Order: sequence, then C-alpha cells, then structure tokens
Amino acid sequence: MAWTLSARLMSGEAASVRIPPDSLIEDLRKLAQIELKKSLKAVTSSTTVLDPSSTIQAAGLKDGDEVGVITAPKTKLRAHKFGFGFAAIMPDGTVEVWGHDLFLGNSRFDEAEQKDVLDVFLTETAVAALRADGTVITCGSATDGGDSSSVKDLLKGIIHVEATQSAFAALRADGTVVCWGSPSSGGDCGSVQNLLADVRRIYKSRSAFAAVTGSGAVITWGDADCGGDSSSVKDLLADVREISATMSAFAAVTAKGAVISWGCSEEGGDSSLVQQKLRGVSRVAASKRAFAAIRNDGSVVTWGDPEHGGDSTGVHERLMGVRSITASKAAFAATTVQCTIDATETGLNMAVKTGVVTWGDPDKGGQSGAASDQLVDVRQIACTGYAFAALRSDGRVVVWGSARHGGDASAVQEDLVDVKELYASQSSFAALRGDGRVITWGHEDDGCDDPQLQKELVNIEQVCASKLSLAAVRSDGELVTWGDPEYGGHRTVDLSSRILPSPF
Repeated sequence: MAWTLSARLMSGEAASVRIPPDSLIEDLRKLAQIELKKSLKAVTSSTTVLDPSSTIQAAGLKDGDEVGVITAPKTKLRAHKFGFGFAAIMPDGTVEVWGHDLFLGNSRFDEAEQKDVLDVFLTETAVAALRADGTVITCGSATDGGDSSSVKDLLKGIIHVEATQSAFAALRADGTVVCWGSPSSGGDCGSVQNLLADVRRIYKSRSAFAAVTGSGAVITWGDADCGGDSSSVKDLLADVREISATMSAFAAVTAKGAVISWGCSEEGGDSSLVQQKLRGVSRVAASKRAFAAIRNDGSVVTWGDPEHGGDSTGVHERLMGVRSITASKAAFAATTVQCTIDATETGLNMAVKTGVVTWGDPDKGGQSGAASDQLVDVRQIACTGYAFAALRSDGRVVVWGSARHGGDASAVQEDLVDVKELYASQSSFAALRGDGRVITWGHEDDGCDDPQLQKELVNIEQVCASKLSLAAVRSDGELVTWGDPEYGGHRTVDLSSRILPSPF
C-alpha cells in the first residue's frame, strides 16, 4: 500500500508524492523531482539530510509526513564511468554535450525538445535526458541508445534511467520498463516484457540488466554471458533487496542475507565454493571480475577471478570489523574499525583502531605497502582503474597502486591539504579542497601537471569523470576539462551567460 508524503522546497512550494514505504529515499527524490518539475539534490527531515539508500520507512517517516527537498547545483555534470564524453545540465534546463565523435555521431539534441531537463544518463556513446514532464529525449550513437524513436510513444512517466555500455532501460512511475539501444546489451526486453511490472529498481552489468520488483523477484535480459540469463538460479531469486555486478556477472543479496550469483562463472557468476559462507551478508562490492561480500559480523567473503580480488585468503585474518569496500578494476580496499579493551589497575581502557586492508593484483592497488601505516581515520576511498586514493578525516590524502594511474602523488603531496572530496577517472585523480581549488595527479598523458590547468581549477563547485577525462564547473560558470581529448578532455567553455540568477 502506497503512502502519501509532502515534499516541500525552501520557497514553500510543495507537491504530494504517492510511494510505497519500502521504496528508497532516492526513489522519493526522483518522484518529487517530477512532481515539482525541478532538479533536486537531496531529501531532508526536520533535522538532517536523509540517506538516499535508506528505505522511507527505515528513515523514520510515516504516511502523511512532510519532507524537505533541496534543489540541485546550478550546473550538473554527468558521464559514464567508461564513456567517451560528458553532458552538462544547465540551469535553464538545456544540455551541453561534448566528447569523442563516437559519442555524438551525427546526432544532437533538438533545440526545441531539450528543455526542462532534470537529469541525464549515459551509455558509453549516447545520452538520454529526462525532462520535467517525464518524457525522455536522446542523442549520440544511434545503435548504442542515441536513437529512441522506436519507443518514443512509450517514454512517458519516466522517473529513472539505467544504462549498460550501449543500451538504456527506463523505469516508469507505474513500475513498467522501456528499453532501447543495442539488443545484445539489453536494448530489447521483449522476451520478458510481460514480467516487468511493479519494478522498483534496475541494475546493470556491462551488457545486461536486472530488475527487482516490489515482491523481491528478479527479471534479467541482455547478453546471457553478462548475466542477462538468470534461469539457472530463477527459483533462488526471491525476496531480493539489492544487486551488485562485475563486468559480466550479478550477485543478489536477499532479505535474509543470502547471496545468489549468476553470469560469467570466471567473473563471479559462480559462488558455489563459498556458498556456505554467504550468510548474514549486508552488502556486496565488485571489481571488474570478482565480488567481495561484507557480512553482518564485519567479516568478508570473496569469489571470482583471484587476480582481480576473488581470493582474499592472504588477508583473511585482518578482514574483521569491515565497514565498507571500494573496488578498482583488479583490487579491493576495505575500511575496518576494531575495538580493543584492556584491563588495568584503574579499570578498563577501550581503544578504537581504524585501518584499510587491501588485496587483489599487488601492482594495481592490491598491496598498499608503505602507505599502510598512514591509512587511519579514512572517510573516503576513490580509485582509478589501477590505483587508490584515501581521504583521511584530517583532510590529507594517501595513495597507492600503479604510479602511472595515480598511485604516486609525491609531486602534489604538499598541496593535498583540507581535501573535502576525491574524484577519479580510470587514469587520474582530482581532489577538491575546502578553498575551492582542485589538485590533480595521475597518468602523464592526462595533463594533470599543466600549470595553466592549475590556474583554472579554482573556485570549483563540482567535479565529474568519464573514462579518461575529468570536468569541473567553477562558480563563475566556466567549465574546465582535462585528460584525453577524445574522451572529453582539454576543452574550456564559458557557461556563465547561461547561468540563471537564484530565485532565493
């Protein structure tokens, strides 16, 4: 049974949203965005920003409650993590798109249609823009999702879009799904269309989709070798609450904490060797070819390609009190918290020790080596394809992994202070400081050490990464990009003329 919640802006404008109580706060944000016809950043209670991954009921809300909603920044940047370009949503509701010729092809957004855009979603070479009226427009490579003409009449009432490497799947407010793009990558869901009802969330691997319904059932389609065929575990896929994916396999966590996997067996699709250990699992992380499951007791179970982190036996005894796991292409990094209590003559002394445990390919981030002693009080870990960067609570940054991919920050270490957020392409890092400066380091071909770039990366409000490039928006409206020019790098554009004044 759906609840009715009131979503209110700071201006006082409000809208009613009908949504099941077991939906996520993120789903509430998306529906409120459609009702208010404004791009929204977050949902708040009377005292705090609500966790987007929490369910509405778990967040303490009740039927009939009012929540606050915060509008998104002036300009929003979007990219596919393995994509060939970027999209920028402007305050006037239009979209700027740039990158490799493959990214755009001969396609551009129709100027008459690209208005009131709330969000943008990308395959590797195509763009889908969600408008305030719930419709979707597309551009880019026609075969990879840039041409949605065959389903145009169905793209109504859309609340969210997911993308594989070359296909889109759009979730409608009524729980049905519309697909387009490369059929081999999930662009054709005709064989399961009658099953795609009451869908709550859609997940993706490289070339397949998995949809979870309100009852916890799972429907899959796309490349069978990438998890598009789940028939072998169909009877086990019940009461599913979350799904993770490597490039070619899925792992589903049930409400009881069991894990069901399918897809390419070498990339995590076969968990039979550790199945008895996969109990009481809270969440699952994925590298390119392996999975790591965090259990409720803080221990970790791994499976998949050993060279990509599927074998953690070498650090098994240290994987206790694990709170989160970050994965690069070939390695994992787990943050741990452990408490020790010592008896003394004056009583009991309790000490809390935090740290980071790594495993996987030692040359690609699986061995933190000399950096291990510095990995304390870590609050964020980011990764390129083959290196990690950890942000500590004191604003300092610690790096390890392939030096060519950001594992060596010695040239900028003195500037890595008061860092608030880390970002990463597959080859370079960017650190946003409290003073608005961005510090860059990584692959020699990305131009991170360009003095002119460092002069431009000031008063930054947000950063975004594609496969081999990064982009940042300054407070004056200027867009600065760097990295591989064929992936959207090396382009500076003045967007200030399109920045609208704040209504508040």
